[in-house]
Amino acid sequence: MNLIKGFLMDIGGSTGQLGVVMPDEYIDNMERNRFRAAEEPELKPWIDVLEDESTAERYAAYAYAYVRDAQPPPAPPANIETAIIEDGNVAVITIRNLDDRDRDSTVSHIQTLFYDEISGCEHLIINLAENNGGNSTYWMDAIVAPNITEEIILENHYLMRESELTERFCGYLYKGSQLTADRLLANPAYTRLNREDIADMQHVRSETVSISPLGDSKAFGGRIWVLTSPFVHSGAERFANFCKRTGFATLVGQTTKGDGLMSKPILFALPNSRILVSFCVEYALNGDGTCNQETGTVPDIESNYILASCLEVIRGETG
Repeated sequence: MNLIKGFLMDIGGSTGQLGVVMPDEYIDNMERNRFRAAEEPELKPWIDVLEDESTAERYAAYAYAYVRDAQPPPAPPANIETAIIEDGNVAVITIRNLDDRDRDSTVSHIQTLFYDEISGCEHLIINLAENNGGNSTYWMDAIVAPNITEEIILENHYLMRESELTERFCGYLYKGSQLTADRLLANPAYTRLNREDIADMQHVRSETVSISPLGDSKAFGGRIWVLTSPFVHSGAERFANFCKRTGFATLVGQTTKGDGLMSKPILFALPNSRILVSFCVEYALNGDGTCNQETGTVPDIESNYILASCLEVIRGETG
């Protein structure tokens, strides 16, 4: 299993969330998809692959060997950490994941922070540098909705090649779409759209993201900054991309990993070993037409010294 994982890494790195589903990830995938299945019937293709009898039997055997040989993992740090620094002027909220399973309690906790613990600060730094993603409704409800006074509407565009596999998992997303690649090429904002990349992509769709204010006024009245790193992808990447395109927050740090705008990666079982390979099949566009999987999101202020650079800019503005 590790050999195949290494082989895939040599071929494509981790672009498009290409990888092998390891035994612990198999169980996690199963739990996550079952948890959301009632509200999202479109998850059935993923559940069918995970619950396949041959695949389940193989992963039970893989899990035994994996657990037997694995070292006990260290205790994970708290998902949400807060700090007030710079003589009470700056609040830092570190968010390490956007996990579905503790979403409601954590969203409520973050919203409360805006009104209580950090309400007197002039600047808020949201540290996403260790965040590898999860459910995007997490940041929409916890961070954006309490801190806007008007609805924000953002349109994303996607392309996909046609095949039995792509149709089975993601075909429903493109039903009824009249959008064409030529229309995207004519979009004046897409100055860096690669014509060769999209030449053989038969499916094109748009997605409208709208976020409404939670109240009549912003919960936090100061300026918001977001720290990024190459570790940021999936739902965390989607938030970083949202901030860059809407100006909701200023991004500071390193270019993100990407893989945040498209639908979830599909699953394919290798015929003999039943090892599951995951990969994304959509080509998602950034605001300038570049491919999000390939280029990620470039921060507004680039630096390898993420927090230090952000604080330096804040001191310059307030000093």
